[in-house]
Amino acid sequence: MKPVFPQFLTWRIIAYTVGTFVAGGSGMAYAQTIAQGMQSNGTAGTAASFLVGAVFAVVIAIGVQIFRLEYGSRKIRSSPHESNAEYREMLHLLPDAVLICGEKRRVVYANPAAIKLFKAVSYDELVECRPIDLVHPDDVKMADDMRRQCITTGKGTKYAVIRHKTRDGGEISVEVACSPIRWDGFLSNMMVMRDVSGRLLSERQLQEAKNVIGISSSLRRMGCMCRRMARSSI
Repeated sequence: MKPVFPQFLTWRIIAYTVGTFVAGGSGMAYAQTIAQGMQSNGTAGTAASFLVGAVFAVVIAIGVQIFRLEYGSRKIRSSPHESNAEYREMLHLLPDAVLICGEKRRVVYANPAAIKLFKAVSYDELVECRPIDLVHPDDVKMADDMRRQCITTGKGTKYAVIRHKTRDGGEISVEVACSPIRWDGFLSNMMVMRDVSGRLLSERQLQEAKNVIGISSSLRRMGCMCRRMARSSI
């Protein structure tokens, strides 16, 4: 697995630590030289020695603090599995389907809603398959354009309706958005999906009902006009 924590930061920690001791030792030697010169002139070197000790302590404290900050950052960044555990717990409870596509363009995570959406028998049936294979052949280009946009911009996409195939051979209309995410130390794509087949069907039925009402209204107006014309001709 590729390490998330850059290797050059490790050398920075070593450089900071070594530099701290070198700088502290050089400063002490230089101050002792000054103190000896002051003593040779009859001036007490106690104050100079105290000052050297204080400066040396400050330098050491700064070096230790830098080391703690760098090491703390390393611990945070080098524990993707702990972060993934938190993500998994959150994604597991979402009502929307979530698929995460890894480095090899294969599904590396699917939440229970995704398993239900695609009517898969188990989690293993979705994992290791390619998300593009779940897309309807007529909408493959749209799905691929969305993935490319997410990779190119590094930002999430807007929701779009893309037809998908279920594992039992059925077809569903899915509203999907794609967003980049770091998963197991690798840059991946997270797809959030919801089935909108029922909503689209209701919208079509509503539109058809409006069309029928419009035709009925037109026929009614034509009937009224015909009656008026018939009365006027008598």
